[in-house]
Amino acid sequence: MRRLVKRTGTSPALRAPSPPQYLSLDPSPSFGEGNQKEGVLFFGEGKWIVFFILLAGLFLGHYWLVGQGAYGDGRFYWAVARSIWIDHDLDLTNELRHHYSPKSNNTFYEYIDPSPMHEDEKKQAFFLPIGTSLAWLPWMVMGEAVAPVKNGYSDAYQIAAGFGSVIYAVVGLFLVYKLTNWWTAMAILLATNLVYYAGWDALNSHPVSFMLAAMFVFVWSKTKNAFLLGALLGMMTAVRTQDAVFGVMLLGRKDKLAMLMGFGLAMAPQLYIWQHFYNWQIPYWGTGQNFNWLRPQIWGVLINAKTGILWTAPILLAGWWGLRKLAWPLRLAVLLQFYVVASWNAWDQAAAYGPRMLISSYPIVALGIAKSLRYLTLDPSPDPGEGNQKEGIFFGEGKKKVLVLIFLGVLNLAMITRFHLWVKDPTVDIGEVTRTRAVQKIRQLIYWEK
Repeated sequence: MRRLVKRTGTSPALRAPSPPQYLSLDPSPSFGEGNQKEGVLFFGEGKWIVFFILLAGLFLGHYWLVGQGAYGDGRFYWAVARSIWIDHDLDLTNELRHHYSPKSNNTFYEYIDPSPMHEDEKKQAFFLPIGTSLAWLPWMVMGEAVAPVKNGYSDAYQIAAGFGSVIYAVVGLFLVYKLTNWWTAMAILLATNLVYYAGWDALNSHPVSFMLAAMFVFVWSKTKNAFLLGALLGMMTAVRTQDAVFGVMLLGRKDKLAMLMGFGLAMAPQLYIWQHFYNWQIPYWGTGQNFNWLRPQIWGVLINAKTGILWTAPILLAGWWGLRKLAWPLRLAVLLQFYVVASWNAWDQAAAYGPRMLISSYPIVALGIAKSLRYLTLDPSPDPGEGNQKEGIFFGEGKKKVLVLIFLGVLNLAMITRFHLWVKDPTVDIGEVTRTRAVQKIRQLIYWEK
């Protein structure tokens, strides 16, 4: 098995073990878990249910507040998924002209301008990659089974897809846990903007991209299956085009033909879109997007008041520091991801909380966080994968980890509150009707009004 670390005179920071027991209820420790206490719900097998309940509760709370889950970029992902499932075509004329609101989403009849799409509408039709839309399709199908209004927009469809996104995020966290440990999985969720985009604003591409990136890193660390690695890279690129930079992790692998075959198969739907609708031109350039490779906004990404890493996810800095002894492909992938985002003319990431465009790199950064948490808490236990670790919440050095995570979690909550109250209207892109609804719902909650 290959290692994820450079060869040094000290013990490796992450060791590739025998394949873990996924489908069994084997209570023995898995890779990176050490000798953990698993007797209580939050630290036993039920912890993943707790994660799902937490994130699903955030999503439902946001949905209850604003009346819908698809807005902003989510409207474009939703348009493609709905057109495929409901209309059985790729003509997005009616989807792009749909008025997203709690009322129009849940009505059988809505007037849609039947005239052909304008040129600007055509440019926007498949502006975003198709992967997220395809990932939502199974959940839309399940939503339709219980939907009283089977129009592809109603609450049942959106809530089902939201739950699907939450599950994708939890799967990603599970793989991070297998690669590192329980503390790191909690840190990457609660101390970054992942909790925001995997729960509160779940109908977007980030839960899917996080899961696929975690799968890619996990498979990369444990197998030489070139076809599978190429396929995962293709799926990542079809969800967020920038994630193609993770291909640098495959440069040292053999069997490039199998990797290309897997990549091409997974990218086939996206390649068809680019050929059929854009004549092989990636649509970012047709919608005002561009890159300044010579003047990346490095400090802007790090410290800007709205999405700066220093304010919204400082634990990422500790994770980058912890990566310094890991294998060079991991460090290079994170560096390239940061460089691409900083060079983008949309580096401030629009109406975003924290560095959302970097979420795909979190599974790699988690490896560095696992090492940094040891230094921050003066934990003498071995690095992930090195042997027995006591991870119980009231056992030894675990108390220090709890304090660190509580501090970072409270800071994250404070920054989210600041974001919604002073930086961004939480109902942006939804309209005045939904804004009024949100205010009414809050009043009902505070004053117990009917």
